[in-house]
Amino acid sequence: MTVRWEYLVLVQEKKVEKRTRPMEPDPDDPFSRWAMTGEPEEEEYFHYIHTFFIWRPGSREAEEREGWSSDNQKRGGYPDILNELGAEGWELVERSTGSSVSGPSRLGWSGAAWPVEIVWTLKRPVEGDG
Repeated sequence: MTVRWEYLVLVQEKKVEKRTRPMEPDPDDPFSRWAMTGEPEEEEYFHYIHTFFIWRPGSREAEEREGWSSDNQKRGGYPDILNELGAEGWELVERSTGSSVSGPSRLGWSGAAWPVEIVWTLKRPVEGDG
């Protein structure tokens, strides 16, 4: 009997968005925008979003799952999904970087690359005659 396999792909997409939000007015600053115009000042910040896509065998579309983001601060993400898939009989075959981005390093080097798309490939045996 020949063992046949089916494959599943899990993709984690990491995004960063530059956003603005109103700042608390400083009543002690007579030169603030709020003090001079009555309009709130805004500050820029970076919003991080992790999204997961599960491509099951034969599916035309991926199942999309929300992961960690700056808003929900939910931890877990891929370990929870991998544990769930493992309980369904899926085994990890490979983890790879689908794409990455370069930028200034946090550790003092001239530049670095960070993954923005991570791909996990899983397999499980297919029952029945092929």
